[in-house]
Order: sequence, then structure tokens, then C-alpha cells
Amino acid sequence: MFDVRTEELAARGTIRDAPFVPEWMNLEPHIPEPVFDWIERRYADVPYGADPKQKLDIYLPNRSPYPAEKLPLLVLVHGGGFSHMDKADWHVYPGFFALREGFGLASVNYRLAPKHKYPAAVEDTKAALRFLAFHAAEYGFDTQNVFLVGTSAGGNLVSLAALQPEAASYGLTIQGVAALCPGASLTDMYERMKSVRNPLVKLLIHHTVKQYLGVTPKKDPRPMHEGSAEFWIADAAESGRRVPPFFIQQGTADPLVLEEHSRKFYERLQAVLPANDLVYDVLQGAGHAGGGPDYFEERNIMAFVNFFKEHMK
Repeated sequence: MFDVRTEELAARGTIRDAPFVPEWMNLEPHIPEPVFDWIERRYADVPYGADPKQKLDIYLPNRSPYPAEKLPLLVLVHGGGFSHMDKADWHVYPGFFALREGFGLASVNYRLAPKHKYPAAVEDTKAALRFLAFHAAEYGFDTQNVFLVGTSAGGNLVSLAALQPEAASYGLTIQGVAALCPGASLTDMYERMKSVRNPLVKLLIHHTVKQYLGVTPKKDPRPMHEGSAEFWIADAAESGRRVPPFFIQQGTADPLVLEEHSRKFYERLQAVLPANDLVYDVLQGAGHAGGGPDYFEERNIMAFVNFFKEHMK
């Protein structure tokens, strides 16, 4: 049985207790907000589709060890239960470390539930990747060195975008994926409601899955399965297509995405990836991203940025 370890999580602090780089975050608001003035080259609200939500922000490094026309690119997809949050909120902060290391950075918005049901968010993530590939020369991106990062729901979206057959048609090569407390399996999330004792967590999981899928999984389980990463891992294994390297980061006290579910995701990937292309990084005592300082700590962010650097062509 599972319950929220509220005392342990409270003792670890909140997002405000994170050791932020002062120039990168404004701590005056109740919820800290990213600061962008230090970035010399930035392009906000670049449309990659016709819907108002189909926009992305592009940031280029002030200095980079890579040639101007060969910037590795980190594409960041925010979380928020598929229904809220934004490309310019605190989710973008880890991308600043990649920017510091000389990567280009693209932070993506997508159409949100409940207005836009599955697979809208997945299709938007893929559309953003195609857009970035088409405009790579304009911004100096190296299409052979593209890396995806997603938190929570965003971790689900980048995982699906990397694992689905369409990945070969984006016009770029995904060299690595970082899925942070990823919610990779909607199937696991829905099934675990049977053992959740905390009524608020149970309600949140049910609400998130139902409004995103637009259908009760009992009536039609297909969207739930196809919206889960393990479905596409099995499909990739059967077809023999390429699976990019994966870095999974997960807290042991996460009340929303259980550590055991991310571990299952890791174990499924072991069937299609060699050991040096797969990392499972466990954050002891950490909750869900945004609920504490752990996912904002430089050592935890640089763990996957360095993983990406090791997997560049």
C-alpha cells in the first residue's frame, strides 16, 4: 500500500529552498520565476503550428565550445499533468545549465487537456521537433545532436516522441532523452489507484488520466496503452528500430509517479538498450518535481547534461 510521506517531504523543503543560480531565478514571487535577461540571444513565442499553444522559445548560448553552425540542441517539454504549466515557468530552469555548457535550448508549449485530448500533446511535441529540424540552419543547430528533456507529463511526451516510429521522420537524430519523474506509463498510474490510500492523490491521478485521454480506460483502454512508453518499447523491440539512449531520474518519495513504476520503465528499456546507453538515477527521499529542491540542484541536472555530452556524435 502507498501513502504520501508528508513529514519527510516537508523536512526537505520546497522549491524556494533550491540552491538556484541567483541570476537565473527570481525568488520574489511566491513561486520562483526564471530570469532571461542574462541570455543575449533569445526568440520568444516562435510558432510551430496554427494554435496559440503551438509555440516554442529558443535560446542560444552566449558562449559555446561548439562551432556556431553546429550547436547541440536540448529540447525541453514542460510537465503539468498534460493540462497546465508553461514553457517559460520553472520547468525551463534545468535547460539553463545546458545553455551554459554551449547547447542551444528550445522550450516547447503544447495544446493542453481537457480541451485537447490525447494524442494532441504528443503530436505537438513531434511537430515542434520537425519545425526545429527544418529551421536548424537558421539557428545553427546540429541536427545530428538533439537531446530531449521532459518532466512528469513532459517526460511521458518526450519518451513517446523518441520511441514512436515517426522519430525517423523528424529530420534530426535524437541522441539522448532525459525523462524526469516521467509518468511514462499511464497504464501503471491508472492501475495503482487500487492501492492508493490518500484520497487526494487518488483523485488527482484519476482526474489527470481521464481528462487527458477523454475516455474512461475501462471503456476503451487503447489510448491508455498507446499513451504509455512501454507499448512503444515493445513495438521498437519487435520492429528492430533504433531506440536512443535514456536517462531516467526519479525520487523515492514521489507521491504521484512511483519509483517502482520508473524502475519498470528502466527495466523495459534494458531489453532494447546496452548498459552504457541507459541510466537510472534515483534521488533518495525526493518527491515530485516542483515539490522540493531536488530537481533544481546542479548536481542532479548536470548528471543528465553530462550524459548527453557523452553521447554526442
